[in-house]
Amino acid sequence: MDEALQAVLDELHRHGAEHDAGKADRLARLRNVEPDSARVLAVLVPATAARHVLEIGTSNGYSTLWLADAVRSVGGHLVSVDIEAGRSALAAQNLERAGLRELV
Repeated sequence: MDEALQAVLDELHRHGAEHDAGKADRLARLRNVEPDSARVLAVLVPATAARHVLEIGTSNGYSTLWLADAVRSVGGHLVSVDIEAGRSALAAQNLERAGLRELV
């Protein structure tokens, strides 16, 4: 993982934690995975040579970025879905910023 991607991930994690702290309603939260959990997911992709990965629950794209970087290492592709169009659009912007859009 390069420094630019790590910077985007750090920003998204901080923003997600701050956003969720102010939301009593669980459904209003972004519900990002924690960085340690994301690292485990990112290790599992190359460890299993998973070239086709499905993520259910894109949210703002935090875990999506981790998974996209991991599938890049094995020449794979990620499909990520979310029921909220606004969050999918936000994730697409974050993927574009990180240079990973073509993998998802």
